[in-house]
Order: sequence, then C-alpha cells, then structure tokens
Amino acid sequence: ITGITTTSRSLTGLTANSTYNYQVQAVCTGSSGSYSTAASFTTLSSGGGGCADQYEPNNTNAAAKVIPVNTDITMQIASSTDKDYLKFANTSANKNIKVNLSTLPFDYDLKLYRNTTLLATSENGGTTSEQIIYNTNTVSSSYIAYVYGYQGAFSTTQCYTLRASISAT
Repeated sequence: ITGITTTSRSLTGLTANSTYNYQVQAVCTGSSGSYSTAASFTTLSSGGGGCADQYEPNNTNAAAKVIPVNTDITMQIASSTDKDYLKFANTSANKNIKVNLSTLPFDYDLKLYRNTTLLATSENGGTTSEQIIYNTNTVSSSYIAYVYGYQGAFSTTQCYTLRASISAT
C-alpha cells in the first residue's frame, strides 16, 4: 500500500483467522527510509475485514444512496439477493466518469446507469477488478453504480472497494 499520509490504515478484503505480515517504510520527498522490522497480525475467526456496510439499505435503483466521488468506499454483498446501488454526480468542469470496483472477494459485476438508463457494463470473471470509463457531456446528479454478485455470489465477511471518479479528461 502506498500513498498513506496518516499514522493508521484500515484494511478490507482480508481472510478470517489468517496471519498477515507487514513492514513499514517512510518515503519523503526525494528519499526513502529503511523498512521497519517485520511484524504480523491475525484476523478474527468471526470475520476478515470487519467491514461496515454504511450505505444499506440500497437494494433498488430508487433506493440508491449518495456516495462521495474520488473517494474509496467499502461495501459488502452480504447475501445472494443483496445488490448495491450507489448514486453520484458529475459537474460541467469534471464531466467524465470512471468507476472502479476492486478487492473483490468473489465474482462481482458492475453496471453504470443515468437514472434508469443503462450506460455501460463490466463483467470480468472471478475476482478480477471491474472498471467502467464513460466520457460524457451530460452533467447529472443521477449517475448510479450498480454492484451485484454474479450468479448470487456474496460474502458475509469480506468487502469490496468502489471508487466513482470524475475528471475533466
């Protein structure tokens, strides 16, 4: 993990009852420090990442929850019928959209809507990350990222990461 600017870091997508090793290295302008001594931690047997699904309930397009843009959020598909609809807006200065779906515990897929109109779909197999890039001139507060488990895939212990980005290019 790079680019951390704080003294702590939350991790998601970890496996329950597993040991993880880590080292820390300070990287400052133009130079890097030595790595710390290796250390480890073990996740709880009751769950890997301990993710909180703060945007539920959001199981329909009409119930989509507003999320911040250009920010990683973690979510969970907690049952075979769970679906996540997440709403965001673009602006005239930052009209182009990129949606990334990563740290997938199982085969999850991604669709992009504007209101109820399907704009794009990403359906990679397995735990391969999903990405939709949608260059547009349409400014709207009703773009919706729809995340769902392929053939009912879900995890009660692991989360995925979604990032809806907007930019001028």
